[in-house]
Amino acid sequence: MVLLLASFAFGYPPVDGIPFATREEQVFGSSPNQTRFELSRQQNSEYSDALIAQAIEASSRLSMIAIFKADPNRRQCSVGDTVELYEVSVGTLNDPSRFPAKFMADYAEGRGPLWGFYDPRAAESRIDSIVVSSHGLSEDYHILVHEMAHYWYAVYCMNYVGQQTSEQFAEMIADQTSWSAQ
Repeated sequence: MVLLLASFAFGYPPVDGIPFATREEQVFGSSPNQTRFELSRQQNSEYSDALIAQAIEASSRLSMIAIFKADPNRRQCSVGDTVELYEVSVGTLNDPSRFPAKFMADYAEGRGPLWGFYDPRAAESRIDSIVVSSHGLSEDYHILVHEMAHYWYAVYCMNYVGQQTSEQFAEMIADQTSWSAQ
């Protein structure tokens, strides 16, 4: 694990210039679903290591069950070696000058502010991003489970299997989980 104090996120325009109190690298899961994370957290982070680990484990496990139920022979169609996870404030996450309009659809349609999003960063091979804001432990857990389900949906190209959209898949996975401090 690498810990850098007062680091900045470089290379991902929506979070450029935001100071992060910590930036750490962690690996979650086991082969073939092992994923390397770069976690960037602001001061007073609500996303604890325990919450992150539980959310990733639950989302990965439930996503694999759903994926292989839909297609028992399904294989990864893309390699997402690294997921950059950024925790930012609600105001930052809903700043249209930082985040493209495609991520602001819920807010624009009157469904409230955005709490998190998954960005496959298609132009950059082998790297994806998840940006989240904090809303309390249970909500934070569901946000991360939901966004990780988008990641697995994309890595296994589930858009070619069945009728579920990525959003429907992520909602289904998040609905199957609940946060419990262990």
